[in-house]
Formats: sequence, C-alpha cells, structure tokens
Amino acid sequence: MIEVIITPAIIVRAEEMFAAARSTNSLRFRKEKAKGNTTWTGCVGQAVFEAVIAERKMPLKFINLTTHDYEVCGLKVDVKSKAWSRPAGLDVEVSVFDYISDHQTVDYYAFVHLQLALGEDRDGPPSPTRFQRAWLLGVKPKEEYLALAYEVKKGTVFESGHIAKADSKNLIAAVLHSVELLGGPENE
Repeated sequence: MIEVIITPAIIVRAEEMFAAARSTNSLRFRKEKAKGNTTWTGCVGQAVFEAVIAERKMPLKFINLTTHDYEVCGLKVDVKSKAWSRPAGLDVEVSVFDYISDHQTVDYYAFVHLQLALGEDRDGPPSPTRFQRAWLLGVKPKEEYLALAYEVKKGTVFESGHIAKADSKNLIAAVLHSVELLGGPENE
C-alpha cells in the first residue's frame, strides 16, 4: 500500500482526463454506471496511479478506453478507484463492478483508495478539494481476482452502513500485490 500526496499536478491531470472524457461521444463513461459521481473519482484515481508508476519509472501508456486504462510494461491495466470517508487499511474492500467486466480485456486491476476531505460530498460536482489523501492499495491479476472475489449484490448493506450501488465482485486490500509486480523482469 502506497500513500500518495494529492498534488496540484495530480488534480490538473485528473481535470484533463475528466474534460477529455466528457467531451467525447465514446463509451468512456458508460450510462449504466452506478449512480454517483464515479467519473471524477475515477479520474483522480487514475492520476494517482500515473504518479506512482512515473515515480517508479515504469513504461506507461494511457489507453483511455473502456477495455482498459493503461499499458504498463506491456500489461493491460484498469484502475478501480473508490471514495471513502476513512483512511486506507488492509481491511478495506476493493470492487470490480459487473457492468464493466463483460467488455474489459485486462491483465491486471489496480486499486486506488481516495479519502474524502471533511464536508466533501462523494456524489457532488467535481472538486479539486474533494479528496484529502490517496493510496494505491495494490494490483491483482484479473484471473486471480475473479477466482478469489466474492459476489456483492446491488442493495447490500455493508457493516459501515454503505449500500452497494451495483453488483460487483469484491476482495479485501490485504490480498493485493505490490505495484512493482507490473514491472517484473518478465514484463520488460
């Protein structure tokens, strides 16, 4: 788990991705997504992921398709981001929503945890101050993720009181791998 400082550069990059994605007629943000402002959260999460990969000097190519977000060391990676009111921990759950798994062609999922700043609304309009802290929780090969994950149905109420907005497959962060796995010698 890697904590990432949300810098002005990360916010600027997220704003660029958000503006570009909203200006196209592509399926970048699918209509059947769970309700809530998941698009801004996703763009900030992707900017956090880019910062971690750049810091590790791994080759990164932004793909920007619904099939996957990036190619890192030749591997197809999709970044999944969640907004939480609490800091990251090994017990937080990561999710891959069923409505995207039908068309994604990924080798790995990467998971980003964004902590909401006090008073910020996760479903409000995009805001550069929405998140106070960020973590790249780790990565998981797609096949391994799907084999280990358990199903969550829309409407499920979690211990935290949060209600699942869509059907998904979930895991706890403790079983994720370090992002360095993407840059292993076999992937160079």
